[in-house]
Amino acid sequence: MKVIDDFIPKNDQDRLENLFLNNKYFPYYYEYNTVIGVEEESVGNDDDNIIMQPQFVHKLYDCNEIASTAYSDVMNLFCGTGVESLSPERIKVNLLQTPFDKTKGKYHIPHVDHGDDGYVSLIYYVNNSDGDTYLFDKTSYDNKSLKHYKERVNSLTVEKTVSPKKGRVVIFDSNKFHAGSPPLNHSSRCVLNMVFKK
Repeated sequence: MKVIDDFIPKNDQDRLENLFLNNKYFPYYYEYNTVIGVEEESVGNDDDNIIMQPQFVHKLYDCNEIASTAYSDVMNLFCGTGVESLSPERIKVNLLQTPFDKTKGKYHIPHVDHGDDGYVSLIYYVNNSDGDTYLFDKTSYDNKSLKHYKERVNSLTVEKTVSPKKGRVVIFDSNKFHAGSPPLNHSSRCVLNMVFKK
């Protein structure tokens, strides 16, 4: 796991922030939960820190194809970082707003971005905000076994937290359990979530 500040030049950081947050024509789509396909009852009631929250999403790359006209412009800003040599699996923009429940220490459903070895996740922070990313001590689960998933999630320990800072990226294996958390002191938290085959 690595945390790198100023992953791209500052003028490119500004371009991304303007595109994703200051462009009234950039479309977002509502998703009822931050982790699609995993419901609150799937996790069980053992972790009082989990908060359910909708988010807005813009998919750039999904299901082995480009999903947005903004894909090339966005990815060109990451040339020279090493990601251009990787094969994309999924790339999307996640936009969170301040929730009604402003209890500190809450996070979204812990999940993995890909269950197999051989994939790497990058979370790029588009804006200065709060709403840390929580990285846990365990890796992948058997997607077919809900019981195993519950046991795994309910036995997680926080290994590290990473605070959102414009231009920062956190890089980790995609089969590592992690979770975002909502912004409490800022109006929005915007990240570019990228999953690549190594």
